[in-house]
Parts: sequence; C-alpha cells; structure tokens
Amino acid sequence: MTVPTEALRERTYRFGPLDRPGWLLGMGGAQCLALGAGVLGLGVLLTAGLPAPVALAPAVAGALISFTPWRG
Repeated sequence: MTVPTEALRERTYRFGPLDRPGWLLGMGGAQCLALGAGVLGLGVLLTAGLPAPVALAPAVAGALISFTPWRG
C-alpha cells in the first residue's frame, strides 16, 4: 500500500516544544537536593529524639526552598 505524496506534504498537526525533564518528577537538581537535605535533616532530628513538630522544620524549609519561585 502506498501513501499519496499529497498526504506527506500536507501536515495538519504540529508537535509541541520538547520537554526538559529533570532529575526526578520534572524537578531540577537544586530542587531535588534541597528536598533530600530536608528529609535527611528530618530523619536525623527524629533519631536524636526531638519531637516531631520540631523535627519537621528542615523538611518544611527544604520544601519551601524547592517550590518557591526564585528570580521571577
């Protein structure tokens, strides 16, 4: 079966721009490292015996650093 050359020349679609995937779930390296450091701090503080609300501070700070827009 041959495809008519007319169909090859006339395209009715256009591909979107290429996505730039990140390290994990579309996040960049700095975002992943900030989240990882926050979770690591959470684990260290919980292991040290601090109460959970106090130990959550590094995880919250890492999340804020990761997801707050910087420079516009």
